[in-house]
Amino acid sequence: MKYVIPYNYSGRDLQSLLRKELGISKRMLRILKLNKGILLNGKSVPPKNISVKEGDLLELKLDKCETRDLTEPQDIPINVIYEDKYMIVVDKDPHIVVHPTYNYPNGTLANGISYYAKSKGEKYPIRYVNRLDRGTSGLIIIGKNRYYCYQLQKAPMDKNYIALVWGELSSKEGVMDMPIRRKEDSFIEREVGDGGKRAITKYKVLEYLGDMTLLELDLITGRTHQIRVHLKTLGHPVVGDTIYGPDTDLISRPALHSYKLHFYHPLKKEFLKFTAPIHKDMKDLISKVK
Repeated sequence: MKYVIPYNYSGRDLQSLLRKELGISKRMLRILKLNKGILLNGKSVPPKNISVKEGDLLELKLDKCETRDLTEPQDIPINVIYEDKYMIVVDKDPHIVVHPTYNYPNGTLANGISYYAKSKGEKYPIRYVNRLDRGTSGLIIIGKNRYYCYQLQKAPMDKNYIALVWGELSSKEGVMDMPIRRKEDSFIEREVGDGGKRAITKYKVLEYLGDMTLLELDLITGRTHQIRVHLKTLGHPVVGDTIYGPDTDLISRPALHSYKLHFYHPLKKEFLKFTAPIHKDMKDLISKVK
């Protein structure tokens, strides 16, 4: 990344400029210093006690911050709906895990994205700006390096979901403000309880469908399983969520879809909005219960 020092930053301490103006994290700054990845007018410099002046060329070797990515490229179809030099936005299919794990060592979204990048002559570690559970479909963002991902994660972002839940909600809209913690003796499950991290979800009824309700949800915070845990606690678990709700043959995964993301792109300096229609299995279920 190259940056020409403007007149209003002339005389600033380089380390202060990196941290406060360019948003370089402490960890990233430490890695850049260790790997001589900070260049001023073509020369590697330690950023502390170095003053910059108008017209200086600052170059950051961001590849020095990257760890080796062991994600194997695999030819897995992915639906890329937007891409620029900083990020890509994918409409994730349900039933696909985002990263390789012990139980899912391959066939993941990360494997598919690695293959997609390789086919375009690119290579970057897969870093997610937002995350989706295996069964959740919809929009997910990948930053193309550590710095880009960090900047995008810091940007305020509206995250909207569609969910089909059991039962008829008595209030047509509301706010669920309940702390979420890891459930004792479970690696996977979460629960509402004292000592948990604050979690806020707004909801609005879109349609009543017999013994189900179609909701729009606005994720204010981003805790693991937040929407699913909040709706369970409210007494209206997501249809198909067999961890937090009853078993059903109506759908083979939680009927939850990330359908809209709206945020200010801090690197392109513009507002972006993305939408993705609900996937076929949810659409078919909604049509069936109407």
